[in-house]
Amino acid sequence: MDTQNTMNFMSIFDTSDTKNVLILILAVIIIFSLFGVNIVILIGNFIQMLLEVFMPVIRQLFGIIGISGGTLINNTADIVGDTAKFGIDVAEGTIQSVGSILQRAGEQTLDPNNKINLQQISTPSTPYSNPIMNEPSSKKVGWCLVGEYEGRRGCIEISDYDKCLSGKVFPSQEICMNPTQTPNMQPKQRQ
Repeated sequence: MDTQNTMNFMSIFDTSDTKNVLILILAVIIIFSLFGVNIVILIGNFIQMLLEVFMPVIRQLFGIIGISGGTLINNTADIVGDTAKFGIDVAEGTIQSVGSILQRAGEQTLDPNNKINLQQISTPSTPYSNPIMNEPSSKKVGWCLVGEYEGRRGCIEISDYDKCLSGKVFPSQEICMNPTQTPNMQPKQRQ
């Protein structure tokens, strides 16, 4: 009978069963608390000390990984973008070359007696309706009042597509500087 009780008592220390491990941990905590030792606070202080020692190293490691990862992503994006641009340029050149070859082959196969004007067949280019897309015009349409300072006016030349923020557009610089056709007011002279 003693051997059976000893076996039951020793089965508490069997760590293969989770229930027994939890009972053993609680028993150790209760025994230490009876002696006035709070093992939970001791474990917490130990973990805090470990974190204070290793946390700067871990933060540095994550910082290095973050910077390296960001640089890697940026460089990859640059390479992929450049490769895509190069690929599109190559594809455009290839397609235009094929188009030119087809045009030359078509010109050679046409009957010279029955040749029509190829310019009439080719698709006309559609002009852009957006003024930003058109060629820049150097045509200036007027002068815009930009402000006055110490009795003197400031005017700049504008074109069709410029916007005069003051809303005061004059046909010439002279009229813009002097809308009443009088000389600019001179600054007061000291006496």
